[in-house]
Amino acid sequence: MARVSVSVQDVVVGGLNASYDTMTADGISFENGSNVFAHVKATTGATITITTPATFEGLDLEDRTISVSGGEEQFIGPFNSKIYEQSDGTVYIDTDQTDTDIAILRL
Repeated sequence: MARVSVSVQDVVVGGLNASYDTMTADGISFENGSNVFAHVKATTGATITITTPATFEGLDLEDRTISVSGGEEQFIGPFNSKIYEQSDGTVYIDTDQTDTDIAILRL
């Protein structure tokens, strides 16, 4: 299986009934931009990993990891383009569980 591309959903004054994607073992990608963030729902406790392809003075930056307890939700972001964007402008997010739901939102 390949990384799944997830659409960014716009939050508007009239409201948004967000749709969620269940993350696969290969993770997700999405187009980054101003005011983009992720809403993660973990059925089982999960570790969320955001790939950081950036370097500083020739040193690789560590990937960012966030723990989400079972039955909990987290908002994550925004995603600094200099740190989190891949060469094609997307951001990669992975999880160690296959029952984690995610929605990518933009204000």
